[in-house]
Amino acid sequence: MSIPIEEKPVHPEATPSDTLPELAVSSPSQPSWLRTFFLGVGSTIILVLIVGIGVIRSSIRAGSDSAIVVKAAEAFNLAAATVYGTEIPYADYVKQVSTLKKFYAEHPELVNQSPGQYSDKDIANQVMTRLMVNTLVAREARKFNLAVTGEELTATREEILGRFPNEDDARTQLEQLYGWTLEEYMEKVIRPGLREEKLAKFIEDSTDDAFAAY
Repeated sequence: MSIPIEEKPVHPEATPSDTLPELAVSSPSQPSWLRTFFLGVGSTIILVLIVGIGVIRSSIRAGSDSAIVVKAAEAFNLAAATVYGTEIPYADYVKQVSTLKKFYAEHPELVNQSPGQYSDKDIANQVMTRLMVNTLVAREARKFNLAVTGEELTATREEILGRFPNEDDARTQLEQLYGWTLEEYMEKVIRPGLREEKLAKFIEDSTDDAFAAY
């Protein structure tokens, strides 16, 4: 005796997965205390940064030459002044003030001054004035496509080295006078000086009425 088996119709588009029961899958979520913790840590870090930058800016306004302030100003790219949208980096300003102080203190005879003739404020003002002039000259030079060429720098470099017995002696003298390498001296002193000379000659030779006052 055979037992009849009832066959159930299968939908032609059915797949094996259609015959399996659905499983409730829930994605793991962070506990609320963990989210709160990370939000709190993030907010604290942001607050510390804001307060820290505020303190650094205040120190910059006071003219601090603290190594920590200088490093922080360098890290956050903070400026000592802004000239027509161009920033003068505070770290560079402080380093040049330190260089000029050292120069005046150790070699007063080279600038015809008595020791202590210039106060720290005088020196700081001299440096800031020079950096602002350099920035203005660079801005005007760009307007007239006046650039110091590599050939001009090389020629001036050779001229400077010719004043010393050899290059090593020149480097030693620059290190003693300014605390700079020859390359730093070329970029901080010689290039701006050559650029200024070029702009002055351009204005002098120009027939433009706009330069008549110069």
